[in-house]
Amino acid sequence: MKIETFILKIASHCNLNCSYCHMYNMGDNTYKNQPKFLSDENIIAFSEKLKNYSKKHKIENVFIAFHGGEPLLIAKSTFIFYVETILNHNKHLNITFIIQTNGVLLNNEWGEILKKYNVNVGISLDGDKKVNDTYRVKHNGKGSYDEIISNLIEIDSHEVVKGIISVVNTHIDPVYFYSHMKGINKYQLNILLPNINFSNIPDFYMPVEDHMTKSKNWLIELYEAWKNDAERLSIPFFELIIKLIAGARNFGNHLIGNCENGVAVIETNGDIEVIDALRTSFSGATRGNLNVLNNEIEDIHNHQLFTTYYYSHTQQLPTLCHSCDVKNICGGGFLVHRYKDDCSTFNNPSIYCSVLKNVIKYIQKDLYYEIN
Repeated sequence: MKIETFILKIASHCNLNCSYCHMYNMGDNTYKNQPKFLSDENIIAFSEKLKNYSKKHKIENVFIAFHGGEPLLIAKSTFIFYVETILNHNKHLNITFIIQTNGVLLNNEWGEILKKYNVNVGISLDGDKKVNDTYRVKHNGKGSYDEIISNLIEIDSHEVVKGIISVVNTHIDPVYFYSHMKGINKYQLNILLPNINFSNIPDFYMPVEDHMTKSKNWLIELYEAWKNDAERLSIPFFELIIKLIAGARNFGNHLIGNCENGVAVIETNGDIEVIDALRTSFSGATRGNLNVLNNEIEDIHNHQLFTTYYYSHTQQLPTLCHSCDVKNICGGGFLVHRYKDDCSTFNNPSIYCSVLKNVIKYIQKDLYYEIN
């Protein structure tokens, strides 16, 4: 095992209240017991433990993603201290810093800091104003779209924003969605499937069979719009599928592929945990007793859920996936989407199985005709 991506939860609360948020609105309430911010003591301990871990496992490159809640709620001086502490303890490492933000607090001052420390910015935005402001709202119910777009314009000259993450929403036309997102985004468009599973499906995704059919059709239409664009925007979801169809091995991400998932989370209280989206399975699913003050990072290698997540595309494929002809592309999908509250737990094909299989086969067929 080898962890090369670390998600630092530097803030445990958020200035938005997104309806589908796996942190706050999918049944897990353990965040209420978390400190609001990662402490100086914990960032120093993490930096030291990262040095130990990377040297022991001969790791040269790591990704460190600042996350939340909303990470920009942290004081700017504290954020600078975080980055400089990590760098000062790990001069032997090539570190790529990422921050995932809703963009509401982005401004020129933040842009200067992020540029100075080479922090790549990902923005969470779900389409145009109508769609985004239906689901990504403030705690007073007001939308966030106008502020985000204004802030993107303000920091544009710093060139720190590297992409937008959007959760699939079938209420927006996919062709219009692609055109709209391309107009406000120079780099990447990362598509995420909503984090639901067999035991946790919000009412707005019901009936689930209709949601899956609509999601499949939506993704195929988006693929066609993207494919036929001579100056297409990067969409890693489709690019990964194409490379995997072409035979890429040990390749992918948490959603699809045939790779291991070397990702760990450091919570605001310093706990070392499995990826937080798994909390949609059951409340406290990722919680344990490992902490950067008392443990080494590699101690999480012995955590059963971490092992399941790490090998979820390979050694921990669901039983029914072994006979599937796209298993080396799909990899059983995201572990989060497999959970069912019975004795099988994660030993189920993804709730998005039909979506992934149909989209993959559609692209396979399309590439075949392109070649021939």
